[in-house]
Amino acid sequence: MALTDKLEVIKKAKEQASRGTDWNARKEIWLSRYNSLLEEVESHFKPMVEKGLLSVSRSDYPIDEEEVGRYSAPALKILVGNQEFRIEPMGTLLIGAFGRVDIRYYNKNESAMLLLTGDSIASSEWKMLYPRDALGVQPLTMVKIDDLLEKWLDL
Repeated sequence: MALTDKLEVIKKAKEQASRGTDWNARKEIWLSRYNSLLEEVESHFKPMVEKGLLSVSRSDYPIDEEEVGRYSAPALKILVGNQEFRIEPMGTLLIGAFGRVDIRYYNKNESAMLLLTGDSIASSEWKMLYPRDALGVQPLTMVKIDDLLEKWLDL
């Protein structure tokens, strides 16, 4: 999606806010922000993929939200040997956040949440919440994702 398209979606969402929530616009902004996150993760892992240290692939992930309806978004699978990690979208209908994404470690049944939070969806930022971490919610960086995967691989 081009910048002007994103700006139009944000403008439309802002205009609709005075008349009620435009769920389609909110979904589109959420998906745009989520897709940008996945692109950042894929770019971050690209050197490791090129060295054969891990593999990254996308697949469709179904989402069904009461106000928004049914739609799909990409999920990301990261394989490190026989260890499987997934980044999966949970949706945009949340109290206190504009979107939620789960990072799951299927081999050990571990998970962490990424939350899109802020004063508005247009100015929101990704934060990471790992339930076993006493630090609580932290701003998301690719280093934090590396640290999380490293911690899980040590389990």
